Parts: sequence; C-alpha cells; structure tokens
Amino acid sequence: MARKANNSNALPPAKTKGQFTKYFRKGNFHYSKGEYATAAKFLNAAWQYDDSIPEITIQLADCLFQMGRQNQALDLLIYTWQKHPDKADICTVIGSAALRMNFFDLALKAYDHYTKLQPNDPKGYVNLATALRENNQLDEAITLLQEIIPIYPENDEMWNALAAAVQLRDGPEKSLVFFEESYRLNPTSRQILNNLPGIYYDLGQIDKAKELVLACLERYSDFASPHLLYSKILLNEGNLSKGWSEYKWRHHSTNPTACLLPYKTDYWNKGIDIEGKTLLLSAEQGVGDELLATPVYRQLIDRVKHLYIGCDRRLVPLFETSFPEATILPYGVYALSDGRRGRNYKDLTDEQVEQIDYMCFNLDAVSNLWQSVDDIKPMEQILDTSAGLKEKWAAEIEKLPKKLNVGICWRSGILHAQRKTSYTELDNWLPILKNENVNFINVQYGDCAAELQNIADNHGIEIHNFEDLDLKDDFAGTVALMQNLDLVMGPTTTPVAEAACGGTPVWWLSNGHPWWTFGQQNPPWLTKGLVYDKQPAQAWPDFMKDMGTVFDDWVKSSLPGK
Repeated sequence: MARKANNSNALPPAKTKGQFTKYFRKGNFHYSKGEYATAAKFLNAAWQYDDSIPEITIQLADCLFQMGRQNQALDLLIYTWQKHPDKADICTVIGSAALRMNFFDLALKAYDHYTKLQPNDPKGYVNLATALRENNQLDEAITLLQEIIPIYPENDEMWNALAAAVQLRDGPEKSLVFFEESYRLNPTSRQILNNLPGIYYDLGQIDKAKELVLACLERYSDFASPHLLYSKILLNEGNLSKGWSEYKWRHHSTNPTACLLPYKTDYWNKGIDIEGKTLLLSAEQGVGDELLATPVYRQLIDRVKHLYIGCDRRLVPLFETSFPEATILPYGVYALSDGRRGRNYKDLTDEQVEQIDYMCFNLDAVSNLWQSVDDIKPMEQILDTSAGLKEKWAAEIEKLPKKLNVGICWRSGILHAQRKTSYTELDNWLPILKNENVNFINVQYGDCAAELQNIADNHGIEIHNFEDLDLKDDFAGTVALMQNLDLVMGPTTTPVAEAACGGTPVWWLSNGHPWWTFGQQNPPWLTKGLVYDKQPAQAWPDFMKDMGTVFDDWVKSSLPGK
C-alpha cells in the first residue's frame, strides 16, 4: 500500500512524537463523533508516522469503510498484516476488524493463519469457526469443531462455538445439548451463562431461563446481555417498572448494539416533568420497534411544547401525516471506535438543538409513560395516511372479487436458521389459503415472487400482489393498502405492526409469547390486535392447521349478513 495521504486535502505526516500524539487524539475524537472524513485526515497523518499501533490502523480502515472506500480499507488491513505476517496477535486484531467490516475472506485467512502460527491454541479454532459461522458457512464451522473437539474435549469455548453454529443451522432445540455441555464444563463462564438462558427462553422454558439469568447476574452484573434477557422475562410477566429498569442496560457500553446520541442535551428520564418543554424523540432500533413505540407519540404531543420525532427515512411521509404537529426528522448513522452506533440528525440546525430541553430514545419514552399495565390506554388507530392514498388503494381493492380481503405475510426479510424457527413457510398456510370466501393480498416485503408462483402452480391459489407498491420502502402506501383490508395476519414482523398502527384488525402468529403484550394475551395498547402464540415445541404446520379452523370460524362470522 502506498505511503501517502488518502486524499488531496490530507495533512502531511506527523514529524515528531508530540505531533503524532496530537493527530491521533484528534482523529480519535472526530471518529467517535462519526466525522469520518475529518478523522481520516488526522489518523492518516499519525499512521504515516507510526503504523505499528493496531488501534490507529483499525480506526483509519473503519473511516475509509464508512466513507464508502471499502477497497482502501481492505488494502490497509492487508498491508498491516503483510508487514507483520508472523505476529499472532496481529492476526487476531485483523480478523476481528475484518469480521466487523464484513470482509469475511480476510477474516478467515487471518484466523486460519493464526491456527498455523499457534496450532496448539484452541482459541484460534474457536475464532476460525466464528468467522465461518458469520460467513454463513455453517456446515464448515460445525465440521471444523467436530474435528477439533476430540483433541480438546474439556474446552467449554469450543462446545459453545459448536452450539452457536448448530443453533443457526438447525435451531435452538438441536443446539441445547451442546450449550448444556459447555455449561457442565464451566458453569461460571460468562459466555455460556449469557447464551444458555436465551436458548431456554426461546424454547419456552421460562423458569429455567429466569433461574440461570439470575445466576449470571450474580456473577456478571456489569454486562448488558443478562439484564436485557431478564427485562424481557419481567416485561412478559407484566412487571413493567422493574422490566423497563433492566431494559435501560441496552445503553451500556457492553452492549454491542447500544445506540447513542451526539448531543449534550439533558436526557429525559422517568420522573422529569416535560410539560411545556421541547423534546427530541429519537429512533433507536429497527423499523418494527419504531412502530411499537408510536402509541405514546400522541400523548407526548399533547404534553410538550414541541416534539421532534426522529425516525427511519422511510417512515417520514407516514409520520408527517400522522403527527402533523411534530417535526419529523430522518436520522443518520455514525459509528464509535468501540463499534457502537449512534443516531444523528443533520436536518437539525444549531439553533434548534439549543432550543431542545430534553431528548430520549423512543422506547425510553414508552418506559417513562408506561410503568404499569394500568398506564396503557388501548387505541383503535395510531397512524394514518392521506385521503388520496386511501382512496387509491380502495379503488384497487374494489377491482378484486367481492370477498373478504385479508393481507398475509409469513416471514422476515432476513432469514437464517435461527430466525426461520420463528417464522412460517408459505406452504404452511394452505389450511388458511384454501378458504374460497377470501381474497388474499400479499404484504410480504422482499423477493417472494417464486413463493407466490409456487402456490399458484401447485395449489391453484392466487395471492394478489400489487407489484407497483414497494412493500419494503413505501410505508405510507403499504399502510394505506392495509387500511382497506378486513384483516392482516402474519408473524411478529414489520408488516403486521404497520397494519396494527394503521387501525386494521391484525392477528400476530407468534413463536412463543411476545414480551410487548406485558403479561396479557393481547397487546393492551390496541383494541384490534390479537396474538395467537405457538408453543416452541409445536411444529409450524401443526399450528397453522389449528389456525385454519380459527380462521374459517372468523370468515363465517365476518361475511356480509352475519
């Protein structure tokens, strides 16, 4: 890799140790604020003075990656490795950074090289298996560990790595025996005490999950993961006050998905009076979680002087129609040196930031207002679309045969084995789809054309699909379509949440009971939302057969004249 500045505005290389330290500190500061171009200038000047410090290399490579210069980021990591080809610790650093940037080939090569440099270190094989797993080479990861474990049968980390790969390929039930073996070998391991309770939770063994997560918290209370699982257990029990308190741990530095805000504005916590104040309410997690937070937005608008709502860019038109009194802002994303992400709002002027009294993430706003189930007021509708959009889709639905109109989705847009256990396959829906008194409308986003065609070819069932509607990115159009339907049903994914918030009756088909019902069978914040939960041990085809009977009864009671 050429030793020169990365762009025409680059600083000259540092000439002294003091200048090097100054550049490094400035680069680190701007990197932590997500100002990657500025950070890269300082880090590059420091790196050219001394390229032996892995932290500088990794930060500079990440800046280039975040700036869209992936090839240069990759070149930088490769250069550093080639300069120190026989240093095992450099292999580990490069492998870890490459994994984080999704340079899987480099990560695999670095970890594989480590096993050659340190063939008697089992940690190298664990790292290599992890890289294979993250590259979705699950069979290869499992085969590697099956070959190595007989050499290190008492190594709990290997059993845990095997369990993690099996969990992704075959689901939590098949992985349980391997997680339990890891626990037997090292019952005080933070890694296994973190992983095994989650498996018990996913399998519906809540008492075991609770017992083990409490044991984990006794030893490792300074880590976020067990607190977050405990929060789900508590919220599912209806213990909102304690559950939300545990949920605050998602902001802790030990949570790799923790989200931050770059502003020095005071944070709105429970007990602070915001009457007549200006509040910035920021998005934090995925779009589905953003939608689940919206029941409190109207309450906040009525209480504060002005509300800024930060959200995914795709939600802006829908939120502008639904909350016209608020200012709707799309968020940007920035990264910190430890890998955590933040939300920033470039549309906010400095003057507007100064006028904001408090800020908080949207789910913290929910926790501040909902300290018990009695605080939750059920709503018929939370979000709305324009009259024109609703009329457009009403006209499209009117063209269909005169039947009930039901929207269906059946999976997430992101699929791997672990997630697939939470979702159906479209073929599982045949007990429902055979009902001839219903027009079924596709609300499944992503590429599902082959699945729809398979149902049509093999079973003669048409699922109507409006190809001119972008179900993934056009949230306003999708909600308007669903506002013209009699029912929307599917797993605990974004489309059902969209329909629910838009006021359409919904059925959630859930693998286990979701925590956001707060100990109730159905979400207490909705008047038209029902949850049908499958027990984790029950197969999806059997559950959907049972749901076919429930659905037929609903159709009979919903037909005109009934």
